[in-house]
Amino acid sequence: MEHIKLTLAIPKMEKHEIEELESWIDSMCRYRLEDLGFDLVLRKYKHKESVLFFRYDKVYYSERIDRKLLFPSDRKTGLMICIEIWMKMATLCKKAFGYRTEWHAFALNQLGITLMYDNQSTKALQCFLESLDIRRYLWGENELTAVEYNNIGCAYDAIGEWMIGNTYLMKALEIRKSKLGDHEDTAESYCNIANNLMNMQRNKEALIYARKSIAIRNRIGDNFKIAYSLNNLALIYNNLDEKGRAMSLLDKAIRILNSFGWTESMEIQTMKVNRNHIYGQSLDT
Repeated sequence: MEHIKLTLAIPKMEKHEIEELESWIDSMCRYRLEDLGFDLVLRKYKHKESVLFFRYDKVYYSERIDRKLLFPSDRKTGLMICIEIWMKMATLCKKAFGYRTEWHAFALNQLGITLMYDNQSTKALQCFLESLDIRRYLWGENELTAVEYNNIGCAYDAIGEWMIGNTYLMKALEIRKSKLGDHEDTAESYCNIANNLMNMQRNKEALIYARKSIAIRNRIGDNFKIAYSLNNLALIYNNLDEKGRAMSLLDKAIRILNSFGWTESMEIQTMKVNRNHIYGQSLDT
């Protein structure tokens, strides 16, 4: 299917503003919008208001965007831009294609993911639940609904409802094992369940799921995401008071991310904080 041209039109943009917006959209929005079937174009606009719009089946669909959200004074730029774009995309898809369509479900899911990055887990949960309702109506229980079960589980986990989260994460794993077998999504489920069990202090059970995540990622050659599984495994070993083993695993995870050029990434900084924290604990004992 040919992609639909999606335009974000903004008046009175300076060159540095265009470059900043393009950078954030490239890093957090554009490739997912392409998955949805849209090519996003950013351009200056002669009118007063900022608008996100596209033409489909000879009809124009548009949503106004508050310019202050695109160029906020507090510089919390990237997430605010992406939350606003996905919020408007969900509305546009609902207008253009209807409520119970994959376009709308996909946009809601991406909005939820972006809200999770901004620690707005309760709002994210509502997006995931709505997307699940649509996808179950469209597809029954398949890989797409498994995405929502997984994301709902993670959202519940983030707000401290670990037992409810566990139920959804296990449902996602069940579908993924059945439909996908050894797959990156199945490995993700094992990793998320390990984290969920660790939050409930069920560390020995968490260890089993973390190891299964690593085993799958090794078998399918997902060398990059092995680092995430190693980070989880390290935190579990730390909880089991095996600090030397935990630090060794974190060192390995950091080396993997460095080898992929992620030397300044948020993920690698988090792993270094984890390692330093564990090292500090080991000196105190």
